[in-house]
Amino acid sequence: MEKVYAELEKGRLVRIFRTTKDAVKSPAWEERRIEEVPKRFAVTAIRQEVFRLAGGNCKYCNKFVPFYGDVFQRGHLHEEIHRGEGGEISVYNSTWACFECHKIQHPEKMLRFGCSTKLSE
Repeated sequence: MEKVYAELEKGRLVRIFRTTKDAVKSPAWEERRIEEVPKRFAVTAIRQEVFRLAGGNCKYCNKFVPFYGDVFQRGHLHEEIHRGEGGEISVYNSTWACFECHKIQHPEKMLRFGCSTKLSE
């Protein structure tokens, strides 16, 4: 099972680091607020916290989107600054989005969302 480093704030998981090298750069490392946890658990905890903060509503259309369900019905964790552009997996960089709004944010990744073609503009 893949492990990651999780930063805790007031008992809640708020940020995920993939490597020790990244984790030690955080002030939380010195404060002993980082724990090694299974990746699946960490990502689920971030999703739950973003869902709670959003009140379950999509940031873009304000429609309520449930936490559970198939990929087309449940809420998606959208990173405001993508990891490839220096973003992080955290509650501070994530928003809650419905499937339709999330795919609009990622027209270049439609296959990942189960679509056979890109959205036309």
